[in-house]
Amino acid sequence: SFADDRTARRARLTLGTGIRLLRLGHMQDASRSFDYARRFVDNVEERTRAQAFLVRIHRLTCDYSAAQAVIDDILNKNPSATYRQEVEWEKICIVTQQTRQTDAMLAAIDSGGTHFHPAYFLEGYAWVFAIAPKKLNDLPKISYLVDKGRLELARTGPFYECMRESE
Repeated sequence: SFADDRTARRARLTLGTGIRLLRLGHMQDASRSFDYARRFVDNVEERTRAQAFLVRIHRLTCDYSAAQAVIDDILNKNPSATYRQEVEWEKICIVTQQTRQTDAMLAAIDSGGTHFHPAYFLEGYAWVFAIAPKKLNDLPKISYLVDKGRLELARTGPFYECMRESE
């Protein structure tokens, strides 16, 4: 119906707004946007995307039980490989955040690991740099990965520049 179409359209717009709010650090407003999108968007991928962002917000606000509930909901619905990987990354981040142990994260972002991808590598590098800088020796240098063409890190912009300067 027309009302359902308008609600779904509004939910898609709200998802985009939530992403922008999260990037600006407005967690509560972003959370409300993602929750609305999760409930009313009519596309399974977009609904899963909203849920993945909710997991991230719950992790960032240390609400681990809420994060786990959303993770379980996503995984029970057999998500695409992309969202399964994102949810697995959030689980690794939660464990790292709770235990301050970086071994699982290092294994995931290492060459051949489950998350050997530019965005995950840089985020993982930042985590290790913050928690256990000496363990950075277990990872290849960012400059080496770029020079050898192993990861296209330069496309990640300022975050890449920041991490490269930290080497």
